Amino acid sequence: TRIVEMDYQTKKPRVYRCIEVPTPQGAVRDGYLDVSMMDKLAENIKTGLAENKIRTKRVLFTVFSGKIISREVVIPGVKTHQIAALVKSNVSEYFPVELDEYKITHMHINSISDGDGVGKHKVMVIAAEKALLAGYDRLAEDLGLRLVDIDYIGNSIYQSVRYSAGADAIL
Repeated sequence: TRIVEMDYQTKKPRVYRCIEVPTPQGAVRDGYLDVSMMDKLAENIKTGLAENKIRTKRVLFTVFSGKIISREVVIPGVKTHQIAALVKSNVSEYFPVELDEYKITHMHINSISDGDGVGKHKVMVIAAEKALLAGYDRLAEDLGLRLVDIDYIGNSIYQSVRYSAGADAIL
């Protein structure tokens, strides 16, 4: 398990510490946390935090799982604050699953300014099972940390590339 202490809400994020702690065998399976291994995982993380003098009280988990579904969609050119409502109203078209068991979120990638799609928005829509997310809620609680967010590895990679490559990053 990799842990990074950083300022992530600034224009130029700063990394203070980066550590690795052992993940108990079987504690994580395709992104899902095994409840029976949660105490051992939390203990390893607490030890790593203490040994490296990481005192933050907020946590953001980045999850890799084949069970997280993502779709890039192009939507009509609505105002930015209306994108969430438009995505929510059309989400059943994006994912052929029982959506009651999923948490849906989106990320505005860009507004299309040339070609056939002028004025439209490119949006990444992500669906994760609530059961998967519940494990991370519990882990944060067991660690005594406030859960800020849970991110999908695909978005984390995109943000890293976008930061490195600037506005020319392609998703």
